[in-house]
Amino acid sequence: MDPAGTAVSLSPAGTSKCPDSMTAKHQLSLIDRNDCRDPLVYYCPMAKLGSMLFGAGCLAAVAWSSNAVAAESEATDNESDHKVRVQTHFNRAIWGDNAGIAGWVVLPDIIGMSTSTLFLIGPRFDGDGWWVEGLTGGMMTAGDPVSHPWSLSGRFEAGPRAMGAPIRMSGNVQLNDVTGETIQPTVLLMVDYAMANEGVFVGVESENRFNWIGPGGVGTPINDVSLGPNMLLPFDGLLITTSLQFHFAERVRNQFWLRVRYDFGA
Repeated sequence: MDPAGTAVSLSPAGTSKCPDSMTAKHQLSLIDRNDCRDPLVYYCPMAKLGSMLFGAGCLAAVAWSSNAVAAESEATDNESDHKVRVQTHFNRAIWGDNAGIAGWVVLPDIIGMSTSTLFLIGPRFDGDGWWVEGLTGGMMTAGDPVSHPWSLSGRFEAGPRAMGAPIRMSGNVQLNDVTGETIQPTVLLMVDYAMANEGVFVGVESENRFNWIGPGGVGTPINDVSLGPNMLLPFDGLLITTSLQFHFAERVRNQFWLRVRYDFGA
């Protein structure tokens, strides 16, 4: 197109049926009447306007999606989607071979809760491939060295020998902050199938928190229920568990868990 706005024909020389001096409006009019059929003649202000509007729409869509992602991230960034729990479990038989004392020292989440430590101790009863414990203790937090919310916990585990099948089942029912204004129960249940001569266990788990307000007591209580696959790798005295939990509470992300537990005792 020349500076005057005249359409330029891209047809080979001498083949166009439309004079080069014809205005774009006239050319388009002729095309509509099938009087000018050169497909390489171009000039369409409406096409240029359409492309501008399309570009603006794309930019608006990108801006909207960015704001939506930012809002979602802001709403869910309160809790990490990857967590690591370190547990030390000890026991000693005192009354015969099947009754004694057990205890736990647990860092519930070294990523989200740093060095906050849960200490539990209480009686233990065990048999051939199973044990059950009733425990009490409290949470010790570096940011709050005076307050130690008390907890009550019942824990159990039954292996293939006790189940009479290649199944391992374990669980924990815990009442947190039992001396506070609001008790926050947590329930963890794991059921796994033994493979490779009990060298690996694969199954499912459900870890749930009820009336949960999180560390520091800030926020609206939620009921957080989860379900997902897991895998257990047992070693001599060491148990490594990985899991992917799908959470159903709106404000809680799905979570990947790594748990490391060391057991020792007589």
